[in-house]
Amino acid sequence: RPDAQAKSDGTAKFGVDVQLPGMLTAVIVRCPHFGGSIVNWDKSSIQNLSGVQSVFEVHSGVAVVADTYWQAHKAAKVLVIEWDKGPIGDLDSAEIQRQQLQLLEEQEPYLVLEEGDSPLNWDGSATVINADYSAPFTHHSPMEPQNATALAQNNDGRIEMEMWIPNQAPGLCRAVAAHFTDIPRDNISVNTLLMGGGFGRRGYPDFSGEVAAIAEKMLGTPIKLMWSREDDMQHDYYRASSEHRLKAALDNEGNIVTWQHTMVVSSIIKTLAVSMVSSLLPSWVPASVAESLGGKGGALIAPYDTIASEGAKIPYSVPNISVGQIDYDSGVPTGFWRSVGYSYNVFVVEGFIDELAHAAQQDPVSYRLKYLNNAPRFAAVIELAAKKAQWNQSRPGIYQGVAVSQPFGSFCAMVVDISISGTQYTIERVVAAVDCGLVINPDIVAAQIEGGIIYGLSAAVKSPVTFKEGATVQSNFHDLPVIRMNEYPKQIDVHIIESDIDPTGIGEIGVPAIAPALANALFAATGQRLRQMPLELS
Repeated sequence: RPDAQAKSDGTAKFGVDVQLPGMLTAVIVRCPHFGGSIVNWDKSSIQNLSGVQSVFEVHSGVAVVADTYWQAHKAAKVLVIEWDKGPIGDLDSAEIQRQQLQLLEEQEPYLVLEEGDSPLNWDGSATVINADYSAPFTHHSPMEPQNATALAQNNDGRIEMEMWIPNQAPGLCRAVAAHFTDIPRDNISVNTLLMGGGFGRRGYPDFSGEVAAIAEKMLGTPIKLMWSREDDMQHDYYRASSEHRLKAALDNEGNIVTWQHTMVVSSIIKTLAVSMVSSLLPSWVPASVAESLGGKGGALIAPYDTIASEGAKIPYSVPNISVGQIDYDSGVPTGFWRSVGYSYNVFVVEGFIDELAHAAQQDPVSYRLKYLNNAPRFAAVIELAAKKAQWNQSRPGIYQGVAVSQPFGSFCAMVVDISISGTQYTIERVVAAVDCGLVINPDIVAAQIEGGIIYGLSAAVKSPVTFKEGATVQSNFHDLPVIRMNEYPKQIDVHIIESDIDPTGIGEIGVPAIAPALANALFAATGQRLRQMPLELS
């Protein structure tokens, strides 16, 4: 890669590396409660602190502008603010889950998919299998917290703004900056920088609107807005929690006759609609009109979010299939997270198909392949992963699990080898097979799969985000950890299927299959069927 050396020797320019003459640094003190607001605040509590240049309100809180980051950060820590907790100030994680489970019981889902003559007819089935699965809220935690730099200037009566932002959506950055200022969108330019991790979080450019509002107020002075690690974890757009109810009917030979899957999850498209519409409409459309149209558009698609249900449309040829979705908005900000809907739906689908294989007393690999006669690329990655992992070739103390997924047009299968000591387990090896069409650079494919496995494992085995009084409980890596190097799989093998089909995605392909493959390996080792993350043995 052309950028490999710069990233290795420290010369690559990320958002935090921006330096401009006369630049000041800003931090924002935000309400810890989602949807909360300022009651009052005391400017005098910090205005005499060293380095503090200005303190004022912006749309998301109180901005503290200082000579350096640490001066701004120190002042923000002691700024006296009284908050109104807002409409969800009494909400906690237990209540969110209770509401989701209640919806599963009481509300009819919107049918995302219905195939077959009698998808809800269970009569005559030899065996009916039921299972509830659960996936928690998950954080992004990129190594570079959110940041942005902006300079607003008056050029002969024309206010213009230049921005330097590590982001995943420059059009949205510009639209959001215009929305929170009086600067027309056509007068705003965005320089997109390298980002120290995005994973979907930097597709939500709230930080763009914040730095724009501060820079407009500090006209003529470059402003770098920095988020702390605590800001980044407590004001994320989290992967939404989801609750799933599955039911399948098997005939006397263990064949799947009917498959039903109902999920309760937040709509991603609905929450993004306002910003998306603002960025797509012509710049002469007033911001208030764009926001109204975005809200109406979000309401129209609320019953069914194609992104939230990604991965629920199973690849397996089953006569009768029903997939339903119930929209639920807890008030907690949610959004894109690496592999998005696939990240939880594949965990659910691949866990449940494993349950059906064991109920039918059939090998999990062979059972899957039986239903993939019309999906040769799916079958090929499973066969290759199983072959390379020496599936079913008994090795003392090693237990195996398998899972497969098809995110964004690519195909990936994984086999996980684990060893067990009491309730503790070690991931000895992960074998992945991937078909992403024509491969230009095999090293990048392997690196993305390896990185996806590590990223997916953090969500699968580490403590999730929790909420109390409408605010995030955790604040840093000490209580919201990611997987450490000593916890990595001892070995990761990536095998690429050669192809001349058009290239497809690879950046998110390594995430979805790792959690269910690990859960299925844990079942093989202990007989415990883990239907929720984090995956912990009892």
